[in-house]
Amino acid sequence: MEFISVLSVEEALKLDPTAFEVILLDLSFPKGSTTPGENIKSIQTAFPGIPVIIFTGTPSIGSQRKMYLAGAKGYLSKDAKKPEILDVLKRVVAGEIVYTQAMSEYQNKQTILGHLNKDDLTELDKRIIPLFIDGWTTVAIADEFKKNRSTIDKSIRHIKSVYGVNTN
Repeated sequence: MEFISVLSVEEALKLDPTAFEVILLDLSFPKGSTTPGENIKSIQTAFPGIPVIIFTGTPSIGSQRKMYLAGAKGYLSKDAKKPEILDVLKRVVAGEIVYTQAMSEYQNKQTILGHLNKDDLTELDKRIIPLFIDGWTTVAIADEFKKNRSTIDKSIRHIKSVYGVNTN
């Protein structure tokens, strides 16, 4: 397996997209005005179809959820041993989504919810449902999606009405 190393997303965006099969992105690098989620979106726009794996020294379920929602296909701790890193790289290149067990449970909820999909749900509704099921508060959900609380409350009311949930 051959590796190409760059020091910034801007530098990565200049690469020939046929030169690699997967991108390993350090969660805390580069420092600057963009978030890791924005970096993933930039990379996905420039290199559609090339999966991104997050590499971090501070893994957390919250971070994994954010990176999953941003489109990352894998998530690795910097503490991982070489065989685990190579295994995750190979599995992601083969089309799998690879996260920790706790994150896998979250993905399973997403899959289950996909079967409950209703045409009447907005994209925001669909993104809120798994967080709401996990017990996130409306304030935390609003912070996550950078929306005001009243927008989230309205969306939750809409979700409940679509599914016929009466909380009175």
